[in-house]
Amino acid sequence: PIYRTSVAEPLLDQPYVAAANEYQKLNLYSTSASDGEGAPKVPLAIYVHGGGWQSGTRYNIDAHWDTLDLRNYGFAVTSLGYRLTQVVPWPAQIEDLKLGVQWLYDHADEHGL
Repeated sequence: PIYRTSVAEPLLDQPYVAAANEYQKLNLYSTSASDGEGAPKVPLAIYVHGGGWQSGTRYNIDAHWDTLDLRNYGFAVTSLGYRLTQVVPWPAQIEDLKLGVQWLYDHADEHGL
């Protein structure tokens, strides 16, 4: 670890659209350095789970956390959920991911991103 920053409490199950369903949410894992309004900015790593758009959830990151927890290297990490193809046809999954990234952009200052 380069920075050895402590970690902040994760923001779990954050909807990124109005009237979001269970899939249209994100989890944000911040460092203590990036936690709160006016905090110093840190880079953000975005995790999108695999599954061919047909399976998986934003919680798939838990199985890979040993390699994906970049907070000790000065990064915040987010895991974006999206509606699967059983729920809506392609390319709605890409549209969901775009909306999730837009939410992160719109709320970057309050999370130090």
